Amino acid sequence: MSDSPSPQPIAPKRRNSHLSFIFILAAMTLAFLAVVVYRNPIRAHWWAYKLKQTDDLTEQAYYIACLASAEDDAIGALESLIDQPQIELRLLAIPASQGMTPSLRHERILTQLLHSSDEEVAAAAATAIAFTRWEPGDRQLLSFANSKHESLAVAAAVGLARIDSDAATAALCEMARNHKSPKARAQAIESLGSHLQLHPTSQPAQPSNADPLPVLVRALSDSATFTGKLAIEREVESISAAVTAQKGLRVAASQPDHARTVAEIAAAILSTLTGHDIPPTPVDSADEPAFTDQCRAWIADRRPPIPTSLPALQPD
Repeated sequence: MSDSPSPQPIAPKRRNSHLSFIFILAAMTLAFLAVVVYRNPIRAHWWAYKLKQTDDLTEQAYYIACLASAEDDAIGALESLIDQPQIELRLLAIPASQGMTPSLRHERILTQLLHSSDEEVAAAAATAIAFTRWEPGDRQLLSFANSKHESLAVAAAVGLARIDSDAATAALCEMARNHKSPKARAQAIESLGSHLQLHPTSQPAQPSNADPLPVLVRALSDSATFTGKLAIEREVESISAAVTAQKGLRVAASQPDHARTVAEIAAAILSTLTGHDIPPTPVDSADEPAFTDQCRAWIADRRPPIPTSLPALQPD
């Protein structure tokens, strides 16, 4: 009897090829699912990369809008921006994060920038917190107003200038009176000027705690000096630089940093508000109430009351 042929085993090469095909198919499926699930974070990182590569204002605006549209999915991309050494890129993370939920934006973006060693970045973050109108963010700025770190206190004062509340005004008054840093006191005084522009003639229920005008008058005797620019000065400089870059216009050069007194800032704010030239010299304590009332009257004269009704129609 002849031997029957025995079945041949599957060739190892064919088996390996079959397994490789299954592995490749599974990998492609997982990659496709990952792209679908993580589409927005991937796109956000691409937009952030493109934003880092361009100086064109139109392109920057486009990529900022794209990042904002990604909402919370942009968090990783935005964190890569705030880690950049260039101040300009860190500043761009602020408008690009507008689409995020307030809690995530404050914790992961704005608070990190608020602690920046660069004054412009910290001030921009504080302003963004104030404009968010999110109560925990407001409380954060109020607490930082008492910080022993000058840069953090100065940034908080910048943000509090944009919060229209008695608590913000009281915190700024406290800073202007008692903070150890002359620059923090000067910034608080500049911010109080913003509050007085909103409510030029109003007197709070507790004048000793939240009335800016007596604080500004008392600050005329503060001869402590500081160096560096305050918030409004930096904003004017930034606008001038933007106009120069966009239009090629010639603008006045910024003033060099030089030592100034807190009293000089108070005098400049009072002069702007009242329309009278007020020198940075102390007012006798006995005369402070009368001088404060005089300043309030001058401010009221410059700001006529806003009409509350339409004028009567004249008969034909």
